[in-house]
Amino acid sequence: MLSVVAAVLETLSKLAYWLGVVVLFVLGVAIAVVLNVGVFTRYVLNDPVIWSEELARFLLIWITFVGASVAVCKNEMLAFQFSTTFVPQRYARVMQLTVSLLTIAFLVIFLWFGLSSLAIYKLITSSATSISLIWPASGMVVGAAFMIVHILAQIFNGPPAAASDESTHVM
Repeated sequence: MLSVVAAVLETLSKLAYWLGVVVLFVLGVAIAVVLNVGVFTRYVLNDPVIWSEELARFLLIWITFVGASVAVCKNEMLAFQFSTTFVPQRYARVMQLTVSLLTIAFLVIFLWFGLSSLAIYKLITSSATSISLIWPASGMVVGAAFMIVHILAQIFNGPPAAASDESTHVM
């Protein structure tokens, strides 16, 4: 039974990772275009578009949270490893599991409040673009959900094979 759960989580994690990579690429290109249009219209045409900064801010929300989920998947988030360096391996594993479970607890609370707030954001539109604020807010929800999947997959399957101690930043 646990092997089935581990396999499903691994599949979902891979799917969320590749969706995240594609979203990051598309939004990265989009934010570059939007910011360049804003700079061009402001400084070359002397007639700035009012929507470029707001749209860039919305894209940045998505890039931040989806990008964090990709980093979690690759086990490349900032970590304090000095606490696990000087303890026996089995205690280090318990400490890592505890941190993962606490992170999941935080993300579940974040996801809960994020989903609850979407009903409110649905009713509000931005001033410059008239875009419903549900769109930028949903980036936080998607990123948190992806991170939960990645962490659960790492709990059941271990960290990704490509990740090593050198790839995780030590403080």
